[in-house]
Amino acid sequence: MNHPNEIKLIIDDIPVEVPEGTSVLEAALSVDITIPHFCWHPALGKAGACRVCAVKVLEGSPRGVQMSCMLPAQDGMVVSTTDPEAVALRKGVIEWLMINHPHDCPVCDEGGECQLQDFTIAGGHGLRRYDGRKRTYTNQYLGEYIEHEMNRCIQCYRCARFYQEYAGATDFGVMGRGNMIYFGRQGDGPLESPFSGNLVDICPTGVFTDKTARFRARYWDYDLAPSVCPHCSLGCNITPAARYRELLKVIARRNDSVNGWFICDRGRFSNGAVNAPERPRQALADNRPVSCDEAMDALLERLTEFLELNGPASLAIVGSPRMSLEGNIMAARLRELLGAGTLSYFDDRLQAERTMEAASLLTTANAASLADVRKADLVAIMECDLLAEAPMMALAVRQAWRGGARVYVVGCDVPFDSAQGTKTLAERSRSPASPTHPGPDSVPPDRPDAPRTRPGAGCPPPLPAPGGARGWSGSRPGVCSRTRSHPATPRPVRGSATPRGQRCPHC
Repeated sequence: MNHPNEIKLIIDDIPVEVPEGTSVLEAALSVDITIPHFCWHPALGKAGACRVCAVKVLEGSPRGVQMSCMLPAQDGMVVSTTDPEAVALRKGVIEWLMINHPHDCPVCDEGGECQLQDFTIAGGHGLRRYDGRKRTYTNQYLGEYIEHEMNRCIQCYRCARFYQEYAGATDFGVMGRGNMIYFGRQGDGPLESPFSGNLVDICPTGVFTDKTARFRARYWDYDLAPSVCPHCSLGCNITPAARYRELLKVIARRNDSVNGWFICDRGRFSNGAVNAPERPRQALADNRPVSCDEAMDALLERLTEFLELNGPASLAIVGSPRMSLEGNIMAARLRELLGAGTLSYFDDRLQAERTMEAASLLTTANAASLADVRKADLVAIMECDLLAEAPMMALAVRQAWRGGARVYVVGCDVPFDSAQGTKTLAERSRSPASPTHPGPDSVPPDRPDAPRTRPGAGCPPPLPAPGGARGWSGSRPGVCSRTRSHPATPRPVRGSATPRGQRCPHC
């Protein structure tokens, strides 16, 4: 029996059944029907910016050519992705997007994993008819990790939507208007968000590429394998990409229960220790190179002598909270095998006791995944700096906050911005000490739950809901949603009626 909220429709003669609220694009992807798209992303939702996901509705409302990412699936709807009218529109949009593109695929690091490349070829666009002058931009320096090539941009808005809305940072966004939209910073400088590396994965073209692996390999040259990030306890899923036994870059691997589509910059760009020249490349015994078998034999011989002389109780096996889970499990097994007297993962007794106590309280019933945190309606952060200790947890808390959850910060030494996931570690390190919570002036007055008096010093208030969190981007009469979603380019205009004397750059 069908669920009462299930929608039945037909796409390209294939019956599809999806939950209510699903877009036609998502319904098509659920049955492996590929519709070209650039601005839509599962983690960001719809934007309707690229106009390349056109389909034709044969039965249902509204009929005719529609943008599938913006069109909710309806019961009884019949959709065609191969209708000549829809195909012609998609081909025309692709050709229009390629007018100003530099056509530099042979030297672009995105070659081989580029959505624009794939959909351009699939759409049949191979002849350039435009012979006018191309629009060009000056690229920006965005730090040591991300390369910027603005001439490849197709204005899908993915980067700005992720950086500002999903990750909560403000030093990068969209500027300009009309045909001269620019995605970057007000000036050259390193991106300050601890999640900035996701611009590399989320960009459907080669505007943002991994500078640490630039010009090192093509996608098909990499040795890829699924793995888990070892830099904190969250277990984010990653795909290391190596060539010639050298780790070149790390790619986020989707896992909806853990990290979703993204990872933090610590997990993405911490390749230095792996590739360090001083790291041993060969087993050593008494400072001389030996084979692994010889080294293991030497270790076993010396351990046996030590145990015979001193007894098992004098042997300690030492792990570390920074070791991988697999490494720590092997340390525990080694202790059982040798009968060692001590197994230690911490250098601080209090930290060890607190960790063991917290772990003993975890059960399958009360353990929560990052996906559970993202959907939570109330979050309490207990005496920890999430951005420093587990950045992806801070990002998950931010998604809960964006969804209307109330977030409480418990502890006087906890950075308030850690709960919002909006202030970067760099900003915090160079700013003077700030109070645990902001004053009432920082809470938008249009919020019904905004505090009217300053809370007690030991009890920080819950975070405000996202509306109005970016200065003047809250509800204001006469301002479109695009203006509210993106901070405007600072450009004083005499006599301007817009807040702070700025002019909206988005149209």
